[in-house]
Amino acid sequence: MKNDKKISVNRRDFLKGVGLAGSGALVSLIGAHESPTASAAPLASVPQGIGDPPVLADSFMLEVPNRTLTEIFDSVTDLGSTTEIIEYQDGNDRILRKRPGETKFHNIVLERAITTNMTMWDWYDEIRQGIITRYDGSVYALDDTGTPIARWNFYASFPGEIYAVLSREGTGTYTPLMRERLVLVIEYLEQVDVV
Repeated sequence: MKNDKKISVNRRDFLKGVGLAGSGALVSLIGAHESPTASAAPLASVPQGIGDPPVLADSFMLEVPNRTLTEIFDSVTDLGSTTEIIEYQDGNDRILRKRPGETKFHNIVLERAITTNMTMWDWYDEIRQGIITRYDGSVYALDDTGTPIARWNFYASFPGEIYAVLSREGTGTYTPLMRERLVLVIEYLEQVDVV
């Protein structure tokens, strides 16, 4: 049977709701087929943080204080973790339950245009020779003035991979650009703050 329930909302409130609360507001404004109690939430009840501006980073700084290492990169990925999902049944319950399992922290991937600085290569060379040194440090997101706007701390790190990449960028001339990529192996990561 079709649900013909209608909700009356004026156009201005509808657009404000969609702009501030995204797709969640759209679902609540249209009505719910699953729950008869769903209704359009007043705009004043939208949770704080929904309309916060995004943090825009211009570059990233890798800092490893005990290694006296501070390097600037233009790209950082995999600042995060994944938690394993374990599925199980509870007795005769026919519902498949889920619980969190082990958490794995991703290795941090940093990239930049290649420079004459050999600091990262020297550290990796030590690891390759069996001199295993692990360090704690931080990755900072920097704005266009070089001011830190976010920070992640990592622990027990060492370089697992480092290599140069030749890419072709530009228009018309396709000037070859040498880039280097560092994969920093870590055991734990935490986001400290966002300014």
